[in-house]
Amino acid sequence: MSVSASLYNYMLTCPLLSGSDVNADWLGNGAGQFSVDCMPGGSVVTKYPDGSSVRSLQFAVSSRESYGAHTLQNLQNVGFFESLSEWLERAAADDRLPDLGEGKTALSITPLSTVYILEEGADSAKYQIQCRLRYLQTV
Repeated sequence: MSVSASLYNYMLTCPLLSGSDVNADWLGNGAGQFSVDCMPGGSVVTKYPDGSSVRSLQFAVSSRESYGAHTLQNLQNVGFFESLSEWLERAAADDRLPDLGEGKTALSITPLSTVYILEEGADSAKYQIQCRLRYLQTV
């Protein structure tokens, strides 16, 4: 299984996403959908003489949500992503990291940004946080 597929499966274990429509690298136009998206910027961080390496995979968790002049709705949207960031941080602190399969060991998973609106429409917006998975790959 690929690292991105393992990451996707890991994110499905988040209780905040339970029962939600979660996709990989695709987000529809309807409110209440989520996506785990691979982003540019990852790669080999450190290469060791034995051929093993520490690598990183940058990813985003995004959602399309109702959006507009309703302050309470917008605050709920932001609050969800704050809770998601806290879940990621707690999971990493408790060493509950993704199982990446043979030859790969997750080292950390970290939110890199606070939530922000990536695009907005007439009545919905795409909210997103950026994150990073660091892992050891052995040969």
